[in-house]
Amino acid sequence: TVNDLTPTSGGTASVSGTNFGTNSGVVSITIGGSSATIKSVTQTLVSFDSPQGVGKNVPMEINVNGQKENVVTFSYAAPTITTSSGSRSTSGGILLVSGTNFGNVLGSVSSTFDGVAIIVNSITIPHTQISAPNPSS
Repeated sequence: TVNDLTPTSGGTASVSGTNFGTNSGVVSITIGGSSATIKSVTQTLVSFDSPQGVGKNVPMEINVNGQKENVVTFSYAAPTITTSSGSRSTSGGILLVSGTNFGNVLGSVSSTFDGVAIIVNSITIPHTQISAPNPSS
């Protein structure tokens, strides 16, 4: 039985409940179909590192020795930009944006630059760097 999930934004998290046991070898967690890394297990708490991902209310499944609980959802932190290169110009070029939580599926990433929609054409480093043609002035 799952009672609570803390935090829900990725990284190290824990889920509290009952009847988890103490054997980490029989406990697994998947978030959006990707496996989490189990760190520790007690009867009432499972600590884990979430897999990289994006989105809100992503389905999360907890399996304890073949018994599944999948009524829980997980939400990753919103994307943040740390640096960008390029400026709006008539000469074009490439805009490179670095940050966190961008995801790794090209069609799921969109952005604007100085209020102008840009077409992200590459995820150069999954989850942390995207590139797009520089919009003209």
